[in-house]
Amino acid sequence: MNKIIKPQVSRREALRLVGAGGLALAGMSQLSPNTLGQSAATTRAESFGSYRVKLGDFELYALYEGTVTFPIQAYGINVPVSRIGQLLTDNFLPAGATVSQPLNCLLIKTPQGNVLVDAGTGGKAGVADGGRLLGNLAAIGIKPSDINHVIISHLHPDHVGGIFEGGAAVVSNQLVFKNAEHIIAKREWDTIDNPIAGAPPKPAAVQAFFETSLKSAKAALTGKVKFVSNGDQILPGIEIISTPGHTAGHIAIKISSGNQQLIHLVDSVTHHVLGFAQDLRLLFDEDGATASATRARILDQVASDRTLVMGYHFPWPGLAHIRKISTGYEWVPTVWDWAAQK
Repeated sequence: MNKIIKPQVSRREALRLVGAGGLALAGMSQLSPNTLGQSAATTRAESFGSYRVKLGDFELYALYEGTVTFPIQAYGINVPVSRIGQLLTDNFLPAGATVSQPLNCLLIKTPQGNVLVDAGTGGKAGVADGGRLLGNLAAIGIKPSDINHVIISHLHPDHVGGIFEGGAAVVSNQLVFKNAEHIIAKREWDTIDNPIAGAPPKPAAVQAFFETSLKSAKAALTGKVKFVSNGDQILPGIEIISTPGHTAGHIAIKISSGNQQLIHLVDSVTHHVLGFAQDLRLLFDEDGATASATRARILDQVASDRTLVMGYHFPWPGLAHIRKISTGYEWVPTVWDWAAQK
């Protein structure tokens, strides 16, 4: 088996690294140069950039791409900031001016081909410190040309920027994964020209961060994407789940092999604490009421079925189970499996 980058710090330290600190809001409007594809580890978090899970006949790799940082109020635009801070404090998390989260991409190695779910930001861009995906793919022996399918969960720049040369910092018409079929929900694609009505306005400081990815998508993917809808299978065992609300065409992914299953929630649940508070409305949920209903539905499903889940922004490596409690739901992180990393 190809060499895998292994953790060099404890799990507790890892959670602290991805959960603390970040870029200040004042610096959001400055887009710095792209660092897509850097191969050398430059941070402690980057030194353990892949995590392997065996799922039936599939090999799954969580891949660390970087972090994204937003002001704390973005996680609950309809409540006092003190409510958000209290939730964080109650769960032993810092309640500062900003909240930082990891970007956890997913590679699915199947007998029929390699499937990548989302690609991060592709570099440093305002609120994002990304660009580690290609280096972490290389560490497990995967080149961009080895990717057969790229699933685009939605068109937010912290998910789609890494698909384009230059990342989310510039408008690009060139694709990174040139041999891959790119897959997206038709409803999501249509929002490029017809954005959802009533979505909360984005702060001016992050507007460029979002607009560049939409422009790149239109320039690089027009006429080249495969449209999917709820229940479609990309390959045997990889199924699309429609999870609208965060964006109009947001999708989650159900992965099944043998008698094992994992559901990648992507951004249908956006934070391992704040994402479970049903009274909070996220700034980047384009349809708050639908997003809330979607969260309730999928959380009830995975909690009742005891299904392993992955969260794109959950603490690295993003794997957990969901437990129903008297006040709603809570995440239960999986125990680090050292044997699977060999």
